[in-house]
Amino acid sequence: MIRHFPPELRAAYAKLWDERERFLAPITGPSSLCHDDPHACNFLYDVVTGLPTAAIDPCDVAYRHREQDIFHLADAYPQWRLLETYIEQCSLAAGYAARRWFFSLWDDVKHSVNVGWYDAPWFAAKFTRLAETDPCFTDLANAANRAHPANSEV
Repeated sequence: MIRHFPPELRAAYAKLWDERERFLAPITGPSSLCHDDPHACNFLYDVVTGLPTAAIDPCDVAYRHREQDIFHLADAYPQWRLLETYIEQCSLAAGYAARRWFFSLWDDVKHSVNVGWYDAPWFAAKFTRLAETDPCFTDLANAANRAHPANSEV
């Protein structure tokens, strides 16, 4: 799946996979219908009220845990604070800060496989964000960033 990734990123993803049970264990509760890409650009808005009226461009709609959807809320127009507002209204299981990057990194692999998109510095920068919330990934993030210095903010 990620054979075309450089060794530093393959090593980081191997550890991410090995740690999956630790990341996922705290989340419980029922599944919900997930859009799979619910950032601000994937909604239609009422021209008078400005409120969202419809969701568009569902990627892989499925029943999953809601955390697999909400990490996308920060992907566009972060100044709207959609993710932060959601978290203020709906509590999340312990460890969400790291799980956000866990889900986001695997989502990027999905896009890499499905459409051929690949940006090593982007992936390395996301591992840095994960390492900020989970120090177990610091050495791997540092290695990935030495090999592929970040050229964009994630």
